[in-house]
Amino acid sequence: MSIDESLIQKIQVQVDSVFAEMKSQIKSLRDQPELLDNTLNSLWYEFYDEFICFGSRLADLHLILPNEVPQLSC
Repeated sequence: MSIDESLIQKIQVQVDSVFAEMKSQIKSLRDQPELLDNTLNSLWYEFYDEFICFGSRLADLHLILPNEVPQLSC
């Protein structure tokens, strides 16, 4: 498996996990719209922050070690 394939696979696992958690929260909080909205906002921004951090680390790492795959969390 090439680095690109490994990286794509790791990103896919993380994205799938976030959306599975969102789906779970939608099912469990559908009768509480305000709490659901806050929970989904929190999950989304946590994912967004981690993804931006990961992208930044990936860019930095490729400048230093072009063949390394960074960890997905900061």
